[in-house]
Amino acid sequence: MPTPSYRRAAFFNLSNAGFLTTGLVAWGVTGSQWVGGAVAGLELLWLVVAPTFRPFRARVDREAAEAARKAARKDVQRQAAGLPQADWARAQALEELRRELEQQMARNPTFTRVVLEPEVEKLQALHAAFVSLASACAAAESHARSPDGQGLAGQLDEARRAVAAAGADETARSLAEQNVAVLERRLQRLEDARTFAGRARAQMALIENSVRLLKDQALTLTNPAEVTDQLDDLLHGVDALRKVMDVDEGLSPPGGGSRGRVRG
Repeated sequence: MPTPSYRRAAFFNLSNAGFLTTGLVAWGVTGSQWVGGAVAGLELLWLVVAPTFRPFRARVDREAAEAARKAARKDVQRQAAGLPQADWARAQALEELRRELEQQMARNPTFTRVVLEPEVEKLQALHAAFVSLASACAAAESHARSPDGQGLAGQLDEARRAVAAAGADETARSLAEQNVAVLERRLQRLEDARTFAGRARAQMALIENSVRLLKDQALTLTNPAEVTDQLDDLLHGVDALRKVMDVDEGLSPPGGGSRGRVRG
C-alpha cells in the first residue's frame, strides 16, 4: 500500500476545513489584515506540525488501510462476478465460511484484538486468492476447450506434413519449419495451462478444506500460532502458484481472461 500524504490529509481534515471556513469568513467580515495573517499563519503551522504528530499519522494510516481494503474487496467482488456459476458459488460459500470463522475467533478469549486483526487480514487475502485462482483456471480451461486449443495437435501434424512436402523448395521448407516451431510452442503453452489449472484447482480445494478445519477448531484453540501457521502455509502455496502465473506469459494473470463472462 502506498504511503499516504499526511500533509494532504491534514489540509483536507474536517477540523481544518472548519477552521479555514471560519477564519476566511471572519477575515471577509472584518477586512482585517491581522485576522487574515493569523489564519494563514495558523494554517501553515498546522500543515507543518500535523504530519509529524504520531497520533495523527496513525489515524491517517488506519483510514488509508481501510480505504485500500474496501477497494480490494470491490475488486474481488468484480472479479468473482465474472466466474462461471460453479466457481462463483464456491467463492460465495468460502466468503460466508470466512465470516463465520472470524466471528468464532472473536469469541475465543485466546484471540485478543492485536492477535486477531492480522489473522482476519490473512483470511481476506485467502478469499481474494481463491477468486484469483478460480478466474485464472476458468481462463485456462476455456482456452483448452476452445476450437483453437483443441485443434492445435491437428495443425501441428499438418505443418509437419508440409515440411516433408516442401521437397527441394528451401523457402517453403523454411517457412513450414518455422510454422512447426510456433505450433509446438503453442501446444506446450496449452499443456502448461492445463497443468497450472490442475494445480490451482487442488490449491483452491486445500483453501476451502483448511478454512473449514480452522472453523471446526476456532472456539477451542488455545494457541493462536496454530492459526497463523496454517494461514501462512496456505498463502505461501498461493504465492508459489502466482509466481508460475507471472513467469509463464502464456497463463492468464489474476483477474485476466474472465472479463465479460456471464455466470450460467
